[in-house]
Amino acid sequence: MAIGVGRAIMANRLSYFLHIKGPSITIDTACSGSLVGLDLACRSLQSGEVDAAIVATSNFYLNPDHVMDAGNVGQAHSPTALCHTFDADADGYVKAEAVSCVIVKRLADAIRDCDPIRAIVRGSASNSNGRTGGIASPSGEAQAAAICSAYSNAGITNFNIRKLIYWKIITIYYRQKVGK
Repeated sequence: MAIGVGRAIMANRLSYFLHIKGPSITIDTACSGSLVGLDLACRSLQSGEVDAAIVATSNFYLNPDHVMDAGNVGQAHSPTALCHTFDADADGYVKAEAVSCVIVKRLADAIRDCDPIRAIVRGSASNSNGRTGGIASPSGEAQAAAICSAYSNAGITNFNIRKLIYWKIITIYYRQKVGK
């Protein structure tokens, strides 16, 4: 039996290797893990709990049975193998593998330390869909609420995502009825 190879301890392996102390959290939220991790990192920076955070994510399909089983549940995979996000042609989702890592700091600290600044996170948010048509089905309303919270946390008050989402829904409905 190996110690420290389970999913629950993945973040701790990085902390151990780099000799980092402080919060070390493994997040498993399916598709949203990286954004939830970034949101938690931003909150920890804002509260003063940490001075810097590493948000590292990975997604690998090492067992082909897992990929095949997941695709059979409700025919979730796109038969076209293309992602048509927010589009009337959406017909499922496409699994992918990826690795990413960002180091986040407060802007003043990054400037002081002469760190290369690739982006500035003005606001972040996360939430959950609640009950939808299926446990893996997204909720446009919940996603809009998360986006609105992120904009609010960034101090942006004149943006109304709900109007854009309703406009997109009306456009999709119209195209389906008219056939264009």
